Parts: sequence; structure tokens; C-alpha cells
Amino acid sequence: MRASLDPKGDVNDPATGASPFPGNTNQLIFRLDTYVTALEASAGAMPEFVNPKYTDSSRTAFKSPTRLECMMQDFPWVMPAAAKIGFTLLDTGFYSPVKNSRADAAKKAAAGQASGGAAAGEYAVFGFHGRLLTLAGCDVPPPRPSSLGGAPLLTCARISLSPAFRPTVGAALRRLPQGGASVSVTERSSLRLDGDITVLGLELDGALSVRAVPGARVTIRRLVVRNAGDVPRELTREEVTSTAGGAAELARLRGYVHERREVREIVFDEPGVFDIEE
Repeated sequence: MRASLDPKGDVNDPATGASPFPGNTNQLIFRLDTYVTALEASAGAMPEFVNPKYTDSSRTAFKSPTRLECMMQDFPWVMPAAAKIGFTLLDTGFYSPVKNSRADAAKKAAAGQASGGAAAGEYAVFGFHGRLLTLAGCDVPPPRPSSLGGAPLLTCARISLSPAFRPTVGAALRRLPQGGASVSVTERSSLRLDGDITVLGLELDGALSVRAVPGARVTIRRLVVRNAGDVPRELTREEVTSTAGGAAELARLRGYVHERREVREIVFDEPGVFDIEE
């Protein structure tokens, strides 16, 4: 990372405040006294297993040295017999780990498995936000099978709802109180909503970004946007393989770029109450 992106390593982007690298996480929640009891009984030793990574389906050569592993998900095996253990299983439309290279992602997808690639991870976020709009009754086309970045992909409208807009699913639905035909987003569109924004009427066919700083409350009562928008473009082989003067590292991870042709940007950079009605 220091050699290719920033001498300081993985640092947050000053414009977005977020790391430029995709990531995912597993989350475990323990009751502390039960956790301590399990640690005392097991001395912290977890069950081990071997998880070989092969180069291909012949399973005759290893991709990397095989080692003993233990997983945090296996912690329930050392819990007391009477301990209460549960889990939350997320639909793949809500969860898409980013952990494979483009080549490995393409192989996984070809085998009918989740690719685990950067492109799938990005479009899973877009798809999740589209489903939130759909839950609110908005008119958003469902994702459809396509190909982008050298691998099969469920492509959809590129909808980005910031945590300030949707700290919870319920909060997102409350910001879309009318839904139905009053809010529509076409498949080729890009939509970014960031801040305390309520959407009552929106017709989007193109690219739109609305941002409200903390303290600004915005209501989109009626807004029609039609423009050239953003267009995803798959990188050429030369752009993907070249590290000198080629595409940016993030684009090479995904295998494509979003080319901005035309976007409507509306920014409220001061506190207050604002309406948009056009």
C-alpha cells in the first residue's frame, strides 16, 4: 500500500473520510461472564483444522502453503453446554464480502458461487440501497444478470445512501414516506443522498447528488433530473495490467471505472430548513 498508493499506508481519504480500500468484517457478540467461563475452561485454545487452498479443481497443487487454522466463528464449541448461542444469517443481497482477486472472482462466479470480488461488493451496496427504496414503495428496477469488470455481475442503479441518510433501515424508510410512483430511478441512473434529506417526489434518469451538512434539513418535494449521467466502462487489458500511467489501483481491483458525463449536484453547506421543488 505504501509503495502504490500513499507513503503513510492505509489512511482515510480526506474527501470522504473513509479508507480507499474495500473491506468486510465478521462480528461476534459475547456475554462477558459466559465468555470468561469459556476462557477459563479452554485456556483460550480453539479447535484447529486444515483449510487447503488448491490452484484448480484437480486438487493436486496448493495455491499457498497450507497451515493449521482456527476461526473465531468456532468459539461456540468451547462454550458451556448450557450457554445460549444464536446467529444472524444475512441474505446475500445484503452481504457480499470482498476478498478475492478479479481472476479468482471470475472462477468463483463461473462455478456458480459468490465471487467475493470488488465489483460484486460494490454492486451489492448499490443493490441493497435499491432494495431499501423498493421497500418504501419507490419505482426502482431490480438488479439483472450482466457482466462487468471481467466477471458475471448483478448490475443495477448505482444508489448510494450515506449513514447520515440511513443510520437504520427504519430511518431510511421514514425519509421516503410516500414512495410509489412519486419516486422513480431508472436502471442506468446514479443517486447519492447524504444527510438529513426527505424525498417526497423524484424522477431520476441520469446522475444526481444531494448533500446536506449537519444541521441542514432538506425536503425534495418535486425534482425531475434527466442527464447523461455516469457510465460504467470496463478497463482494457492494458489498463488493468499497467501500474505505471494506467488505471488507479481501486479501478484495477474492480476492473472498471465510472465515467462521469453529466451530474446534477445540489449541496446545502449551511444549517437550515430547505425545500427543493422544480
